[in-house]
Amino acid sequence: MAALISAVAGCGHHMVTTAEKKQEQPVPAVTEFDLPRVGDITADGKDGDWGEQGLQLNALVCDTLAPLPAGDFDAIARLGWTDKGLLVLVEVVDNEFREEPRPSDIFKGDSVELFLNTTPEYKGSFQPIVSPGLDQKFPELRYYIWDNRPADLKARAPATFEAVRTKTADGYCLEALIPWSNLGIKPEAGAKVAFRLNVNDLDNQGAKRQFTWSNGGNPWHILRLAEKPSPPVNIAAWSVYDRLLTTRMNVVASADHVGRLVGVSSYNKGILLKAGIGGGELKADGRLAVASLDFSAPALGEPAFDELAVSVGGKTVDRIPMPDIHKTRLEVVRSAIAGRGRRMSDAEWKRVSFAWPTFKTHVLESGKLPAFEFGDPEMVRRLVGPYTIETSFYDADFNKVLAADRPGRLGAISKITLAGGDPIIVNRTLYRLAPDRVLNGTEESEAILLASGQPDKYLAELANDRWWHDLQRKLSTATRYEYAVFLPKDYETDPQKSWPLILYLHGSGGHKNKAYESDGKVLADMRDDVIVVSPSSGGPGWRWTPLADLLDEVEQKYHVDPDRVYLTGFSMGGYGTWHTVLAMPQRFAAVAPVGGGPGMPEQAARIKNIPVWVINGEKDTTTTVEQAQKMVNALKAAGANVKFTIIPGANHVESLRQAYRMPELYEWLLKHARPTSPSAASPPRPD
Repeated sequence: MAALISAVAGCGHHMVTTAEKKQEQPVPAVTEFDLPRVGDITADGKDGDWGEQGLQLNALVCDTLAPLPAGDFDAIARLGWTDKGLLVLVEVVDNEFREEPRPSDIFKGDSVELFLNTTPEYKGSFQPIVSPGLDQKFPELRYYIWDNRPADLKARAPATFEAVRTKTADGYCLEALIPWSNLGIKPEAGAKVAFRLNVNDLDNQGAKRQFTWSNGGNPWHILRLAEKPSPPVNIAAWSVYDRLLTTRMNVVASADHVGRLVGVSSYNKGILLKAGIGGGELKADGRLAVASLDFSAPALGEPAFDELAVSVGGKTVDRIPMPDIHKTRLEVVRSAIAGRGRRMSDAEWKRVSFAWPTFKTHVLESGKLPAFEFGDPEMVRRLVGPYTIETSFYDADFNKVLAADRPGRLGAISKITLAGGDPIIVNRTLYRLAPDRVLNGTEESEAILLASGQPDKYLAELANDRWWHDLQRKLSTATRYEYAVFLPKDYETDPQKSWPLILYLHGSGGHKNKAYESDGKVLADMRDDVIVVSPSSGGPGWRWTPLADLLDEVEQKYHVDPDRVYLTGFSMGGYGTWHTVLAMPQRFAAVAPVGGGPGMPEQAARIKNIPVWVINGEKDTTTTVEQAQKMVNALKAAGANVKFTIIPGANHVESLRQAYRMPELYEWLLKHARPTSPSAASPPRPD
């Protein structure tokens, strides 16, 4: 197991796990620096005209487990100001160049990110990102501006930015000018601005590394316009929890610090826990002096530290906030139990997979039921203490069983209780082979295929979803979506009339504070001759089986024309639209995903007889035009009736606002009736 969690001093995009994001940490104080006025400097991508001018940043924090080897990836910077703007010089050492093709994604590859704001926060910031243009595929410098300024400031001050890059023997030199006009700042001595800097590298293994200017765990700094600079930044430190059992403190410093002693002390709420818990000596590595100190993280039952003080040569140089290790361990185990999150990388999953519970085999050759256990039970106990796992098994007919007495599907429901926490329920599918069958594999995916009787993995998953939902309904644990209903103006005047229905699926967070109700009202206000149903997902994601139940309930309760049911959704709801129509195409007359991502191009033929209108914002970087185009192309190749609209200039949120205020969207939906082609078949039934 490698590192699981880090508490990096000021790393803007440091190695954050899902567990760490859930913890509320105190916001570290923002450090102020004097930013000097500089003269006779031209933004030409060369450092020769800087001389000794500028605030020198000679040591930056990295988001790696240890300082990188000299010559692999390194960065230093200088900052200064003129009457025109903030000048930034960044010198980068890099032995390989990998840059991202899409402008809005260039921060994912080799790049430099600059943030300027009137306050130290992302909201309202002006953020240019520069890709150096040293990848052979992208031989010219490119930049993209994330413009988060208020609308009124954008209107009176168009975004302006200058950047020049020159190639050096071991990397590149980038010089940039951010004009004060972007934030309406009057440049004069004593004025203050907030700034942060990230330098990114994409290595040959596909892993991203990042340098950040940081002090006290905060990546933001206040720059006070002055005549002379603050002393150079010659020391940087960051700390990580390695393996959730060890703490590592990394220190990098200018070469004149070689031989100096490094010490670490731990604190909790300002009270010293232990002095000298780690120590070592700075050793030469290229232009730097470096040290990596390992010491034990607090064991189960010991008080957690929330801050580490770092000293060099007996002088405290930084105080780094740390997440509570006990909460971190518990959340890591809980997230591993839940399985791979949508934002968990392969590397991160590998680190937490020891806490993923599973069966040794999901395909059984005998009637003996297997045990459900963590990958490394002793490690889990060491990290979070005692736990219990209780598993109940159900056969294909939903009967609770104590043995797999006959071939066929089995469902295992396990209740995992960690110390001091609510139980976590985990469902797994197993399959008992017939006596004449030979075991081919152990994966759950094979059990699902065997249980469904389907040759296709996607159809097998649909059948599995349905079976589990039916079992949960029997156990009274099935998910039920609450929903808001908006009836047509004349609904009560004709009790015999059947009305068309639009089912709207909200985006991420739409379930909070019943925001889905106001979202649904927008659609209802556009047309008073349809029933609008706006459900709540209750969490991050949509499932088609509860939506099937919801439609059944609504069609029984209200006068719905079953041949004129339409499905649409935004963002997460756009993804849900694709997922739902592919799972039960027989239910819908037409669909319209907005900002719904790439869909499932390999399954496009399943809905070739259902009209589809795909809508996406031109400048949407959350769900992109390129992603949407993949499903559009697949539908066209399948012979579907597909329409694709790109809303000019619209970002993610603007595409939501504009799409559902297009009268033609509702006119287009309502002109379609449910197809009767056999290809729009019901989802396969299990077993």
